[in-house]
Amino acid sequence: MHQDQHTPPHTLKSRGRADGAPDSEHRMMAVDGDAAERTRAWRRLCDVLEQAGAVSPHAGWVINFAITWAPFGGASPAELLETFGVTPARFLQLLRESLDPRGGVPHLETLKRQLSESLLRAWAGVGRTQSPRPRRRATAAPGRA
Repeated sequence: MHQDQHTPPHTLKSRGRADGAPDSEHRMMAVDGDAAERTRAWRRLCDVLEQAGAVSPHAGWVINFAITWAPFGGASPAELLETFGVTPARFLQLLRESLDPRGGVPHLETLKRQLSESLLRAWAGVGRTQSPRPRRRATAAPGRA
């Protein structure tokens, strides 16, 4: 294993600028790492909600799709139309409905509210004309081929 794999990029003096600050490549690695950790945290929250029965299988599919596209600022209108047959506004409504915190166990309501707020902030760019393809696509909806 390479020695740098165990040391966060911002602590590597030999690879940054002369003043010890990380160069743009290392800053991007840190940002990508933050996005990856945030995505993992969102998926863990979704798993907890699904296992507790706090969201339906369809809601889980909507939420996981939103998580997949969140690092990109949301999916493009074309992707939403192709995958769900809806406009960006309707998809965001589906996401809000999927994570509606009312009528549940208090701690699960809090998790749903936090996940909803976080994903909606990440999807603030939804509706733009183009978006990059995510590394991993969402799985098909239950009952859909």
